[in-house]
Amino acid sequence: MRVGILTFPKSPSFGASLQMFGLYQALNSLGVDAEIINYRNTYMTQKRHIISHRSNPLKSMVLSVIDLPEKIKFKKFEQQLEIYPKRIICEKDDLQDIANRYDFLICGSDQVWNPNITGEDLNYFFSFCQHNTKKISYAASFGVNELNPEFSQKVKEQLTLFRSISVREEQGAEIVSGLLGKSCDIVLDPSMLISKNIWRSFEKKVNGLPPRYIAKFIFNHDEVIEQKIAELSKKSGLPVVTVGGNLLSKFKKGIYTGPIGPNEWLYVLDNADYVVTDSFHGAAFSIIFNKNLYVSLASSTNSRLITLVNTFGLNDCILCEKMHKEEINYLIVQKIMDEKKEKSYRFLKNALGIAD
Repeated sequence: MRVGILTFPKSPSFGASLQMFGLYQALNSLGVDAEIINYRNTYMTQKRHIISHRSNPLKSMVLSVIDLPEKIKFKKFEQQLEIYPKRIICEKDDLQDIANRYDFLICGSDQVWNPNITGEDLNYFFSFCQHNTKKISYAASFGVNELNPEFSQKVKEQLTLFRSISVREEQGAEIVSGLLGKSCDIVLDPSMLISKNIWRSFEKKVNGLPPRYIAKFIFNHDEVIEQKIAELSKKSGLPVVTVGGNLLSKFKKGIYTGPIGPNEWLYVLDNADYVVTDSFHGAAFSIIFNKNLYVSLASSTNSRLITLVNTFGLNDCILCEKMHKEEINYLIVQKIMDEKKEKSYRFLKNALGIAD
């Protein structure tokens, strides 16, 4: 059985790369011949181009050189995957040409259905494929609370043609349920289908880290959160390591990992004493690695984070006025993880017609 995964290859995002690898590995473990479809839509390509050339050309060129080490690390990580075709495809016609290559098509996970990211690209709903029995979503995410009426109608038309649908968070399930008038499965992010020991086998050591530290992986700057991190550092006596950054980050005040890829990112989180994050995958991997976790909901699209902490009974980890919280009982968390993992694999098996 050959399955094509439609997601975000060549993405400079730790979460996007790791969830893609997670679904790829999970399908292979079921005896499936999985491939990543090498699709990048025009909207995303143009958006990155505009952002990179917003300043003067010379500055853009310098920034490209500065970011090069990280790009190389991401490329090496993705070389472990079967990606088809090798060249990036951007046209619907190309997708139609390769649709017959697969017995099934799976879109997900990550925010493949987020109109703000894809520019309302219906290809992520398999509009290019005429074989409806092939269409499956696994842990797809809208990343928004609602869709505009015109796009919502188009999405409804496409979802009615799916063989099986699952999403990653409660908000996504509500959107699908509202469109189709029936319940929708909520499954684990693909990163959680893989054991921590397997993830650890891909880790690469980052030199220069303190022996013990707080890992700070924050996208949305918030002064209150910064203050809470400072309080945690003072209370624990541990330095704060900011995860990510470019070559110039090493010259900033504080401790930065600098440019790292997914392999190094796994190492940094796994070896931290505490993780403070507003990232879904930052929180997901902290749970996988049984970390002392603090979650910031500063992001405007935090439905997926709320679903994540609710799923594992970790509401106490959400940063609020007090930094004090009960120590996480990972025996209970692991039990929930095992149950959710079984349910998620069952969804995949049923969707793909794989017998137990």
